[in-house]
Amino acid sequence: MRPGFYLKQSAELLRTLHKIWTEDKIFIADLTSGFWKLSLQCLNRYLYWVKEILVSLQLKLKEISEPQSTVISPSAQNGAIPPQTSTVAQENALILIVAAILLDISALEEILNLFFNESVSERLPLGFPDLPILKGEEQFLKIIKELNGSVMSEFQKQTSTLIVKRCCVALDQVSVVVQRTGFSSNVPTAASAYVSKILTPASEIFAQVDSRHAQLKNSTSAGAKIVLKNWKLIVCEGVLSRYYGIAAQQLEDVAKVDKYSRSRKKAVAVAVDGAMSAFEKIKLQMKMDVGQFKREMDSLFAAGINNDGNDGNGEKKETAAVVVVEGLEALYALVL
Repeated sequence: MRPGFYLKQSAELLRTLHKIWTEDKIFIADLTSGFWKLSLQCLNRYLYWVKEILVSLQLKLKEISEPQSTVISPSAQNGAIPPQTSTVAQENALILIVAAILLDISALEEILNLFFNESVSERLPLGFPDLPILKGEEQFLKIIKELNGSVMSEFQKQTSTLIVKRCCVALDQVSVVVQRTGFSSNVPTAASAYVSKILTPASEIFAQVDSRHAQLKNSTSAGAKIVLKNWKLIVCEGVLSRYYGIAAQQLEDVAKVDKYSRSRKKAVAVAVDGAMSAFEKIKLQMKMDVGQFKREMDSLFAAGINNDGNDGNGEKKETAAVVVVEGLEALYALVL
């Protein structure tokens, strides 16, 4: 049975290629070059269709991100006209559409690789193709590889920006925690409450993607798992970058104040020997917060992120994973 797809265009592409190369009533050996050209044409049309969606996505994201002044008519106020969909709801809808496209592309690459080896190659005569314009296996799979490469990356980049923006809302609390800790006479003993909320927007949207994907027949696809993992890594990379920038600025400001306080010839109050300074308490609080953030980030992934640069199977991690690990290590170094 053919694996399920989110989009009918993906299913139709596979169905068409399957008919061309596997049904004896349709395939004619003498017309192999024609069937080959038709296959490449179908693949190219699918490629350009997806690229057009990417352009539309970029325009839509720009549209919903720009503030619009809306005049509410009396009929709308009375409930005659439904209110405009919220920005978050529109963004969620776009993200789920992108997820459908990405997971379809991932499934198609796996299926078409197998399909070429098991069905198409058996139909091709020895030495085919002999015309440069037709090319061979490389051309057949090149199109879907392009989709699974640069096109998929651009989709992930565009939508990850939305998710990162939501996650970074919680980071506004970093400065609040710094001020509260600095003025408090107590030594921090636990991570701040805001930390557990940083990745909540990402967890919620990816939970929706996972839930929908589990209903498909190809939900156990290894490619799909890699797509989702890399998507999460891109989000974590963006959040880490923002977290580091905020924490570094806060520590720099606090260090200046601490240096000034220590240099004063006359202190307002004599410090107790062994007592922690405000700067030391703030760094301790940040250290616990970063540790909690690491645990929150691990929970976003099924197997967590290891600091040794390897995944659970001992294979080298993707570049994105390495970048995230390095970003986390830099954040740790900042608060030590």
